Amino acid sequence: MRFKNPIFWLIFLLAATLSNASAGPEKTNMPLDNLRITTHAGQTIDLQVSFAISPEQQQRGLMYVEEMPANYGMVFLMQPPRQAHFWMRNTRLPLDMIFIAPGGRIARIVTRYDTNSDAVTSSQGLVSAVLEIAADGARQLGIQTGDQVSHKTVQF
Repeated sequence: MRFKNPIFWLIFLLAATLSNASAGPEKTNMPLDNLRITTHAGQTIDLQVSFAISPEQQQRGLMYVEEMPANYGMVFLMQPPRQAHFWMRNTRLPLDMIFIAPGGRIARIVTRYDTNSDAVTSSQGLVSAVLEIAADGARQLGIQTGDQVSHKTVQF
C-alpha cells in the first residue's frame, strides 16, 4: 500500500526518527521542523525535515523508506564540520544528497538512483550538514549550489 498523504509522512518520519534514537535526552529532541532554503533569485523554499543527530540516527538515516514527498527530508548534522561520506545501503528510495558547507551555503548536490548500493558519495570538502530529499527534488524545487540553507536554531 502506498501512502501519498503528507500528514502520513509527517507522522511516519517523526515516528521513524524517534524509533531510531538511542535512549537518552536526544530521543525527545527529534521533531519534524522547518528548514528554509533561499535561492540566488531570492525565492524561499520551506522543507519539513527531521534531524539525524546521534550516530545511530545517522547510520540508519532513510534506510527502508520507500517513498517520500518532495518537500520532506532528513538533515545529518556534522558538528564539527567534516568531510562526509554517504552510501545507499538498505536505502530503497532514490535520493538527492545536498551537502551544506559551514555557513549554510549549498556546496554540492548529488542525485543517487542506485538504491541499495555501497558505492560512496563524498562531500568533496568540509560540510556542516547533509540534507537528503527525494531524487530530483532539488531540480524540481529550483535548489542549486550556492543557495543558502537556514534554520531557526541550527547554525550551519
